[in-house]
Amino acid sequence: MLAMKNKFTLFTYIRKNLINTRNIILIMVTTLLTVILFFALTFYNFTKKTEKYIKTNYMKELNIQVVRKTPNFDSFYEHLNYISSPDHNITYKEEYDNLSNYEHVVSNLPVKYNDEVLLRYKEQDDPDNEKGIMIKGIFKSDSIKLLKGNYPKKGEIVCPPKFYPYSLTKSVFNMNVLKSDKIIDTSKEIGKSYDLVEYRWKTGKNIDVKESKYDNDISLKVVGTYDNKYSFDSMDTCYTSIDTFDLFRDCEFYTTAKYEENYFHYCEPYHGRVLTVDSKDNVSDVISKLEANGFQAYIKGKTEINITSYLYPILMSVVTSILSIVIVLLYINKKCINKQNSYAILQAHGFNNKQIINIELLDNIIIYTIGFVLSLLVYYLLQIYFIKTIFSGYLFFGQSFDIPYLMILIVYILINIIIYIFTKNKVSIILKKDIVLNLGTN
Repeated sequence: MLAMKNKFTLFTYIRKNLINTRNIILIMVTTLLTVILFFALTFYNFTKKTEKYIKTNYMKELNIQVVRKTPNFDSFYEHLNYISSPDHNITYKEEYDNLSNYEHVVSNLPVKYNDEVLLRYKEQDDPDNEKGIMIKGIFKSDSIKLLKGNYPKKGEIVCPPKFYPYSLTKSVFNMNVLKSDKIIDTSKEIGKSYDLVEYRWKTGKNIDVKESKYDNDISLKVVGTYDNKYSFDSMDTCYTSIDTFDLFRDCEFYTTAKYEENYFHYCEPYHGRVLTVDSKDNVSDVISKLEANGFQAYIKGKTEINITSYLYPILMSVVTSILSIVIVLLYINKKCINKQNSYAILQAHGFNNKQIINIELLDNIIIYTIGFVLSLLVYYLLQIYFIKTIFSGYLFFGQSFDIPYLMILIVYILINIIIYIFTKNKVSIILKKDIVLNLGTN
């Protein structure tokens, strides 16, 4: 009978003590802090995952651009004529080809094959945001990871599963965002052909390839999809065969220069090679040997994660965790002091110290769990909203904001352990006092 009475009294006690202004305020404060903590953990997880993609799959940090040092000229026009001349290319071709014999060099390709070309759609559906595709060439079998369809032949391309051939736009928070209604499901595009024109970067002039010196058909057919996470490519980047890529511009970049009193547009022709090294540990040695042999060499497109990308989420996680723990412990401390009279009443009704401690533990853990579950719900809804709006620009390279379930679980367990230890010690100290003294407290 006593056990049934205690059981009934226990749940009645908890029910009466959970719903009050003090607990509601605590839940609201801890919910806010925990939501911030969850987003900090999400960004930390996102940064860590992105760095892993870069180190595992993104080969540019292993690529060295190499150019034979050229003579000094009195004018840039003379320099341009020199590097554009057939004699220049013939003179250095054999030397460039011999770079394959360098130790640790696993690939030796013309610079052009490591570049990309911007093509614009001939027909535009948004005058405020032109459609365009960045085109790269597949120069080796593992350049991309094919997901669906076939590897492209001449006149064909493969694109990301989620294709976004538009520029990113600015949000009210001045962040780059995607327009979700313009993301294309490429699996539904397979078999379609796009009529395109080449776009010259510096002059901003569209050049219809059919009317240019290239004299090629620029209608490209979509034949498959590739994993742009694997190659760390943007959602507007498609790959084509080298045969197709060779038909595009022969200029590394376009610009404007002044010769005597006249300004003229010119294209800097591709010259040099891009070498891929077998390991990052060997890059500096290869560069040293190249420079010793009269070449200019540097890492092409080196990609690194900025330390601040880790610093901010870690700092935010630490601050919000400490604040959450301090607030919860201050709340428990004040709550236990204010409930000394209640503990004495429970003792008078036959509850032993262990039962009273368990009541308080259950009370505190339930209150924290309610706040934690509410935090998860708010975090999940906000994440869905932010991914579709202000954070959508982060998805442009095929990455995703995954929920860090393990980290969240660890946070919940650790804080509950702290609550358990603190509550048990605090209540035990109070219960050691004489029951009459506790009954006399307010």
